[in-house]
Amino acid sequence: MNTEQAKLLLESLADRVERDPQTGKRRRAGVISALEFEAITFVASGEGSASGAADAPGSGARAESSAAADDGNVPMKPAQHALDLSSLDFTKPEHDFVILCLDFGTAMSKAVATDGNDKKLLMLPLGEQAGEPEMVFPVSSALYIGRDDRIYFGHEAIKEHRKENNPEREVFDSPKRYMSEDEFATMAKRPVGKTVNPTNILFTIFDMIALYLSFLTDLACSGLQKRGISRYVFRRFAVPSWEAARAESVARYMTEILTKSQILADTYSGKWLGGVDVAEARNALDAVEALEKLPEYLMDRDIRESVAAASGTIKWGKGMYWGSRKRRLFMVIDVGAGTTDYELFWVDKSSSGNPPIVRAVQNTSYALPQGGNEIDDILLQYILDEVTISDDAYEYKEALSNLRSRKRDIKEQLFRDGSISYYFSDDRVDVRQSKFLECQGIRAFSGSLKDKFRECLENAVNT
Repeated sequence: MNTEQAKLLLESLADRVERDPQTGKRRRAGVISALEFEAITFVASGEGSASGAADAPGSGARAESSAAADDGNVPMKPAQHALDLSSLDFTKPEHDFVILCLDFGTAMSKAVATDGNDKKLLMLPLGEQAGEPEMVFPVSSALYIGRDDRIYFGHEAIKEHRKENNPEREVFDSPKRYMSEDEFATMAKRPVGKTVNPTNILFTIFDMIALYLSFLTDLACSGLQKRGISRYVFRRFAVPSWEAARAESVARYMTEILTKSQILADTYSGKWLGGVDVAEARNALDAVEALEKLPEYLMDRDIRESVAAASGTIKWGKGMYWGSRKRRLFMVIDVGAGTTDYELFWVDKSSSGNPPIVRAVQNTSYALPQGGNEIDDILLQYILDEVTISDDAYEYKEALSNLRSRKRDIKEQLFRDGSISYYFSDDRVDVRQSKFLECQGIRAFSGSLKDKFRECLENAVNT
């Protein structure tokens, strides 16, 4: 126990003290937790005085942010947790001829593996394994902490949030966007807010991403096992075309998270459905943090999403028209939910029936921090602009919560069918695709895509 931890625990305890309406005296309903009692005795003994305020190096890392106190979250004392450490029985991949690549997406995540050579791909049906209703391969990138104090993953997270339909609550979705917006060092200390985590157990953004990647890792590894392949194979992960400094930082932290996630994936393998208890998840994260050894032998390297898209298009796509040429240029524009990646490539035609050789053109790799989520938000505002109900009404907040949880589905329907009719409480809003594409927000988004495309080509000319 250190001074800052005791302060947070006592502030949390004070927030739950109420005044007796008959006597006027303050009281605490229920029991005082062991941690709260420890904080009281810590301060009463004088250990929590100014002279003892200096913490040991590295202690209380999760309690450093004052935002934790503001949100009512308090750190739990690390506890022993029965982790599955099977991955530490090896010093190298058990099947070293297999490479597993994880595509941690903003909206959806996917995984694929090569079996011995890159001419044979193993498509892993993560969505089918996770119970996604309409998808076989992708799985939703989402977590939700329910009112039953359980953390739900993937489509189950979205389903649970819609079932509760609480306008004061949010799904922790699009977790990858934090990599574009924040530094990992910040994410490791920044607690998620009460709209995401209503419990008194602290979870940082880093923690939530680690839990989701554990879920994703287990789905992928379980898919390999069904094909008779070990869970412990070389690992690659796809990242946007960020600038060099951010890309290097993300690669370093993702390597750390994914090695920890392997242990959590093994620990909770097959146990994700129905959610994981928040206290158990917190203790498991702390137990992994305390390990002196991690399965670092699994990690190979990161790969740019634009490079992955280019290789996939040329090697496993429908091919490209060569004519009499032996070399061609082509541009990848990979529009994801959170980012749009650009990169220009040379493609050299190979002889003897071998796959073409693909090379990136220097200084043409870019990641625009806008994607499909931008269209979701524009569509949401487009619908709200047609609503007549007062935004102070509870019905408005309830309908808005429902709209936010369904905006991606509504967008897909709009582009599939050409129009939608959406009922926002008692208001009916009709949206036509042709008119929506002419709105100011879409025109601005289209302009950003075009400007970045032009910038990429101009840099290629100067290379």
